[in-house]
Amino acid sequence: MHDIPDADAYGAVIFCARVWVLPRESADHFGGCVWTFPKGKPRAGESPAGTAAGSALDKTGYRVDLLDVIRGVFAGTASSSASVLAGARGKQRQTTLETASTRWVRVEEVKEHIAQTRVREGRERDLANLRAAGDLHAHMPWDRRPARRTETQGPCRASGRPSGGR
Repeated sequence: MHDIPDADAYGAVIFCARVWVLPRESADHFGGCVWTFPKGKPRAGESPAGTAAGSALDKTGYRVDLLDVIRGVFAGTASSSASVLAGARGKQRQTTLETASTRWVRVEEVKEHIAQTRVREGRERDLANLRAAGDLHAHMPWDRRPARRTETQGPCRASGRPSGGR
């Protein structure tokens, strides 16, 4: 699972059941990105998988289970990123100041959030990442999919509220 391609940054696209995905709103819409997926640059000696999991926790407040590698390296304005498909685990914790909020959104609606990003490269990166993650998720065996909930149970928001920066 940890054969993540070489990139400048590593992140996660976090799913819950078949219909929910968790984008984060970047604080101050840094770099023109409004809604995006958690990612970060590795610290010295940190593995790509460790960076993806740590960035997910820092920027969404959720510990995650890394389920599979999303194929491809996605170019942004200043760096490239590689991602994993992940599932949220446990209660949501406080995020870092880099995140204004998080929101569980239906897969078909997350594109509207990503469309708010003002920089074309960032928007295209996140849409390509979402497409690749969605394809991977759709072909994932049922017993490996994150947090099986029915559509009527609503989003997988453990804390019952969006997060905010500290």
